[in-house]
Amino acid sequence: YAYVRFGRWEEVLSEPKPDAVSPYPLAIWHYARALARAARGELDQARAELARVEGARTDPAFETTLAGTALAQNLDIAIQEVRAEIAARAGDWDTAVAAATRGVALQDAQAYNEPESWHRPVRLVLGGILVDAGRYADAERVYREDLKRHPETGWALVGLLRSLQGQGKRDEARDVDARFRQAWSRADVVLTGSRITTWDGPVSAGSK
Repeated sequence: YAYVRFGRWEEVLSEPKPDAVSPYPLAIWHYARALARAARGELDQARAELARVEGARTDPAFETTLAGTALAQNLDIAIQEVRAEIAARAGDWDTAVAAATRGVALQDAQAYNEPESWHRPVRLVLGGILVDAGRYADAERVYREDLKRHPETGWALVGLLRSLQGQGKRDEARDVDARFRQAWSRADVVLTGSRITTWDGPVSAGSK
């Protein structure tokens, strides 16, 4: 989860296959690898990894020993995230937005838990895709909703900043930039968007 959140794709692909009885860790391993392959532009390999996540989701354990847990729901979200990122990488923005929107709905439907059952807000994925697609006003709405749910999180603030800049809302962008800088003041990576999808991953603060 941490490797995915911070775009550490080389580490993802170097991580050995988990030796686990439960189908869930293996499915998450394939989920992370699918995103890494998409970040690298290897879409056929990403689709192959996605197929393995989808296959794992059909494991009978989710109807028996894992029934009643959030793990099956998490895999449903993971599948939509990967579909969205593959489509975005291919420039199929409508498909990407639709998949990410389904992921948001699935996450919103999860029972309350602290920390949340899925490792990151899917709105960060949806907002990032909307920014990449040039749909800045839509992205702004997504990020503002996420900030209602996760106040002053740097991930959503930087996305909101990009969406405002894209619309030419300079005064609002200036205010949000100040909020982002405050929220991210102790971070050791440079954050330029609400999710990291480039193969190079994050830039360390010391290399700015």
